[in-house]
Amino acid sequence: MNNTSDYRLKAINTCLGKIGNKHGIDLSLDNNNTCIIKLNDNCDMALEVLDNKDSIVLLAYVGQEKVIDDVEYLKEILSWNYDLPALESCTLGLCSASDRFTLKTYIDIDHLDEIALENIIIHFGETLNTIIEELKLLESKTLHQPEANNKQFTVRSQALFDLNKKLV
Repeated sequence: MNNTSDYRLKAINTCLGKIGNKHGIDLSLDNNNTCIIKLNDNCDMALEVLDNKDSIVLLAYVGQEKVIDDVEYLKEILSWNYDLPALESCTLGLCSASDRFTLKTYIDIDHLDEIALENIIIHFGETLNTIIEELKLLESKTLHQPEANNKQFTVRSQALFDLNKKLV
């Protein structure tokens, strides 16, 4: 590891320590350059410094342990990356290793300070909570009224697509 990498890891760890102290929790990078941040009893996010030490990734699993095998349901969730304002700086995708939906965002480390990192973590947590609630709502509608909801989501997504075409 070179001096720049060492410095970046120490800087991120220092920022995490200050943020943790401010909120009364222990935040620090482990030996894998990862920090697990517990949002509540049911939800964790991971902050990981990538191998190149130039950026970090925030990620969290969302939704059920097993993805619902319904094409319209999956299309609706995929459309959120484009349609849902809460996802403006994040991506919701399917993790191939776990077969779970994962919320993820990348952040450049250069010029990242404690305040910026704290704001990014808070914003990611808020986005995560929004997605969790949206998934619960979608899952309950999909499981209780699959045909009606599939049509509703398709119409909504098509209307947003048509509106977007007009704006461009």
